[in-house]
Amino acid sequence: VLKDFLPFAYNGINTAAQGLKDIGETYFAETYTVFRQESQPMAVTGWAVVAHFSSLRVG
Repeated sequence: VLKDFLPFAYNGINTAAQGLKDIGETYFAETYTVFRQESQPMAVTGWAVVAHFSSLRVG
């Protein structure tokens, strides 16, 4: 039974990982675009992203 389940679980994990990767790439692309439009230095963008994810992790 387990060996029948493993491919299913593996595919599910791959699908979830791909979804998260797509979300992450979209988020960073949009964040980067917004900060560029506001003429913020890249250092500020980096810290803003770090702060954003840190606040998410703490919450």
